[in-house]
Amino acid sequence: MSVFSQLSQVKSFAKGQVYASATDSLTGQVSLEEFSRLLKEQEKTDELRQFGLSDNEISLKLRHEQLKHSQV
Repeated sequence: MSVFSQLSQVKSFAKGQVYASATDSLTGQVSLEEFSRLLKEQEKTDELRQFGLSDNEISLKLRHEQLKHSQV
């Protein structure tokens, strides 16, 4: 058996997914605007997670974006 045939048999697995519902952090009544904002944040977090960022890196990126928008 050659090295190339062994390498072709190597299986690769997809990374596991983390499911976090946007509604988990909500309690009581919320406005549609607040709910929409929360969904957008969740989508952004999921997108960054797909790029391989850790939770700490994601929170740093989101905080940086919030500071950038608040200075404008």
